[in-house]
Amino acid sequence: NGGNVTPTLPGHQTNDLLLCAATSNDNTAHSVATSGWTEVYQLAQTGSGNPRSSLFYKKAASAAETNPTFTHTGGGGIVAGCAAFRGVDTTTPFDVAYAASHYADTVNSNNVTSGSMTTVTPDAMMLFAGHINNNNSCSLSPSVTGGLTWNESLCFESGLGADETIAIHYATQAAAGAIGPITFTGGNNDNRGVLLALRPQPAAVAAHRYRVTVDHSNGVSAFVTVDRDLTGTGTSYATVIPTYDAKAIVTQAAV
Repeated sequence: NGGNVTPTLPGHQTNDLLLCAATSNDNTAHSVATSGWTEVYQLAQTGSGNPRSSLFYKKAASAAETNPTFTHTGGGGIVAGCAAFRGVDTTTPFDVAYAASHYADTVNSNNVTSGSMTTVTPDAMMLFAGHINNNNSCSLSPSVTGGLTWNESLCFESGLGADETIAIHYATQAAAGAIGPITFTGGNNDNRGVLLALRPQPAAVAAHRYRVTVDHSNGVSAFVTVDRDLTGTGTSYATVIPTYDAKAIVTQAAV
């Protein structure tokens, strides 16, 4: 029942976003003893015994991060699981800062329902974290999808305590905007659904190459032309600054 738990990290690469979530059948605080992890949320759920849910994250500094240990001194059962997401903005991984409006609790219900949020970045990766306190078999399925196609990232059930469960599903939201509540069926008792959004890594800006030509063939003028390489091959150019005589500009230094 009580005690610490160390979930196994999935395969990952440098700069991946690592997420680890936990559900326990008591109101004892969770913490991650392993260095580098930051808490996103931690709350006691509504219901019998005030079961607790939490989620922590870390940007992977290598492809071999240490499995995190959740410290838990309570007497109830606890289950934790981890996921890794690639292509997430390494500076601002969460598109919207976590707020209480992003979660919802259901008591004595077969549904797990989240709160709502409004994303600001197109193609955000939506996450639905389901924290279930009692007797679930990882058979969650979305019944209110928000128009998205949800996929399971992880689902783990404890065989201790009250059979606590943690599950994370994900879906891409093509256009930024309001989403939620989202509902999954398959919970069994006191459930919490949390909605999060991961911001995608900005597309790399292509570097441009330029050709600057200075023509002094008449021995008098300094004709300057600037062209941009359209293909990066040096065979196709477009003029971005038309030819002008630099020597004819009175403020031009000696050419």
